[in-house]
Amino acid sequence: MMGGMDEMEEPQKNNLPLIIGGIIVVLAAAAAAAFVIIKKKKAKVLELLYQEPEEATLPKQAGEEDDHIEPEEKMREVAAYIDSHYADKNLTVGFLADMLGFGLSNLSQMFKRYRNCGLLDYINQVRLEQAKLLLLEGKTVKEAADLVGFYTTRPLTNLFNQFEGTTPMKWKNQKQQETKTQ
Repeated sequence: MMGGMDEMEEPQKNNLPLIIGGIIVVLAAAAAAAFVIIKKKKAKVLELLYQEPEEATLPKQAGEEDDHIEPEEKMREVAAYIDSHYADKNLTVGFLADMLGFGLSNLSQMFKRYRNCGLLDYINQVRLEQAKLLLLEGKTVKEAADLVGFYTTRPLTNLFNQFEGTTPMKWKNQKQQETKTQ
């Protein structure tokens, strides 16, 4: 009985290289197809970037009514999304690019072209302004950082230093002093 099992396993072992070869062929074909799709999408985005604003339109996402949407309107939608999702710790330029089907640099360039502000700068400005409000409401720096989408206080502190020239705590204390003297 054991001899019979060994005999059945031998042909399966001999087919293993063929099976692996077949898998490799299928994966290579899928990768090639994905490459072609990505190349076409990239070409379309580059074409749109170099069109005059009134000529350029972006394809809408699946399920939307029209075939095209103005890039300026799309960038307003991106800004509105950031305004309402700034607290999401996963909100990054990469996340937005993936969500919209753009390359990172293409989305950033398009946003800057139509909004006169870099995409990451816009995300950071929204988070900074919201953190200021939270600090004035009595939240700690740690709480404010968490509530505006940062894992730690360091990025928020860096933003305060960059745009306000001081730390969040010193900024908060200064604003409280200004309120008392008025």
